[in-house]
Amino acid sequence: MDSNNNKTLVSQPYTNLAIQHDQQSDTSQWNPITSFLGLFCCCLWPLTVISSFVILNPQEEAVVLYWGKYSETIREPGLYWRNSLGRITKRISTKKICHELPRTTVLERNGNPLIVSAVVVYSFVETKKTALDIEDPNRFVENQAEAILKQVVSRFPYENNSRDIEEPCLKTEADQIGDQLCQALQFKIEVAGAQIHSFQLKEISYSPEISSAMLRRQQAQAIIDARQTIIQGACSIALEAIQNLEQSGIKFDREERTGLVTNILTVMCSDREAQPTLPLSAGSCARPL
Repeated sequence: MDSNNNKTLVSQPYTNLAIQHDQQSDTSQWNPITSFLGLFCCCLWPLTVISSFVILNPQEEAVVLYWGKYSETIREPGLYWRNSLGRITKRISTKKICHELPRTTVLERNGNPLIVSAVVVYSFVETKKTALDIEDPNRFVENQAEAILKQVVSRFPYENNSRDIEEPCLKTEADQIGDQLCQALQFKIEVAGAQIHSFQLKEISYSPEISSAMLRRQQAQAIIDARQTIIQGACSIALEAIQNLEQSGIKFDREERTGLVTNILTVMCSDREAQPTLPLSAGSCARPL
């Protein structure tokens, strides 16, 4: 009995060791999930490293966001490395952009419809505002430029018909109106981080509905201006002629002076060539033989 008990006690430690060895061999077997994750990480890491390089061209800036939060703005051109995990890079060009506004109908100050077009030159200087505060910066600037064009043009007349009052008009004061366009548009687009370099009128004319009537009015105004210039010149010539003749010793009475002035004004102000006529009295006619 004692011998049997001793054999049982001796065999139990070997049995426990065998069970532990089997458990360790089971846990050390190949796990497909762990192997797949390891392989995936090994393949993903080189791609992550390569995709983390950022190339910045001249006259370009990059606004970098990580997980939806602003991180930095890269301004100098070159090659940079920024971790691509959770990164969003918004590239903004700082080059000058020239945009031609399409032809549009605008009412000038006197209520006459005009066909107006313009050219605006701008660039983005505060790229953080451009990338984060505005959805479509270029479209935003173009829409604001069209609105400002209508507002500023409506403040001025197409042409100044008053000779006594000097005021800017769209026909002659293009530079002054362009400055006002730039100032008004710059105030509107500061939220987009843009800067206006020039805003000039390209085309301005009366709309087809009133172009013929305004053309006749302009022709009539031109005729009146020409007549006034001719009359002023004729009066000056007549006065100077009488003064020179009287200084030469030739005396005129009132009727003769009036007749001389009338003849000079008739010759100078007539649309046709003057035809000289001589008054003939009854005694000056030749008597028949």
